[in-house]
Amino acid sequence: MNKLTGLKNKLKWFGKSFIWLIPLFFVIDIVSKKCFEAALWQGYYSDSIVVIPGFFSFEVLYNTGAAWGAFSGQYWLLVAISSIAGIVMIWYLGKNYRKLNWVTKIALYFMIPGCLGNLIDRAFYENGVIDFLRFQFGSYVFPTFNFADSCLVIGAILLVLGVLVDDAKEKKENIKLQQDAYEIAKAESEKRTDEKIEGKVESSTAKEDKEK
Repeated sequence: MNKLTGLKNKLKWFGKSFIWLIPLFFVIDIVSKKCFEAALWQGYYSDSIVVIPGFFSFEVLYNTGAAWGAFSGQYWLLVAISSIAGIVMIWYLGKNYRKLNWVTKIALYFMIPGCLGNLIDRAFYENGVIDFLRFQFGSYVFPTFNFADSCLVIGAILLVLGVLVDDAKEKKENIKLQQDAYEIAKAESEKRTDEKIEGKVESSTAKEDKEK
């Protein structure tokens, strides 16, 4: 019975914590890549599915580098960087989970599967990372990307917001501490003033009684 209650509590926490977003986003990334690759890649080129003409379409491309093709072909360097980044983020989340604000937690929930999703491609797929989301802005074609890349970008933005939230919270706490310190100092000053007045009154009364 105790084990069942413990399991229910853990499942309840798992649901409320939203940490399940990590495996969910990871699975979405892996499945979406393989599905679009199977549907569109024809061996030497990719078919396209136009969603919004002149703006958004699905088209499979392979990227052997990082964002915008940086470090192209340097598989193991990128695998090492992705592995280290993933391990550091998981360690940081686990170690500081109770201290982190919700914005930072959600940021890591996005960034961890984004990092691990592209790591799988780099480590196990000879062609590199599978990209399939293509946006065009007039004559400019934005570099094709995937769901993992979206998670990393969203997570990075949220991480910056999380830092700003912590900074604002810290400033608010410092202001409160300063106000509390001021109130305490003011109360002590008033107390000392009252004690001096009372002492003078008592001294004056004692003097009058002596003269009488």
